[in-house]
Amino acid sequence: MNDSKSSRLIPGQPIYKRSKPSPTQAILAVPPSPAIKPAAPETAARSKPSGHSAPVNGFGSERAYLLKHSAARTPMVVALRSGTVIRGRLAWVDTYSIKIERQCPEPNVLVFKGAIDYIHRDVRPA
Repeated sequence: MNDSKSSRLIPGQPIYKRSKPSPTQAILAVPPSPAIKPAAPETAARSKPSGHSAPVNGFGSERAYLLKHSAARTPMVVALRSGTVIRGRLAWVDTYSIKIERQCPEPNVLVFKGAIDYIHRDVRPA
């Protein structure tokens, strides 16, 4: 009788045999938690579009602002997170970066958008 009780399965308990681990082997046996539920499958209700859709590239107004100033060749000021300030005109705009054309003695610069703190028009007299 004792053998039948020890071999009986208990719902929610893991099925494993405990053996003595070697020094280089670790045993991780965690019973399944009832608080963690499997992810629900996607339903038609979840895939309905909301009131408006996001822009394809995810940067609608930002991209429009940068493209407008790039096309108009407006002098801009780009402040980086490191504290560096770059002045120049936007040569082109990409999804992840912008290229800034500066005055003759200074080289042109490619700046990743993630490094930009803020950007605005240069109000200094030319």
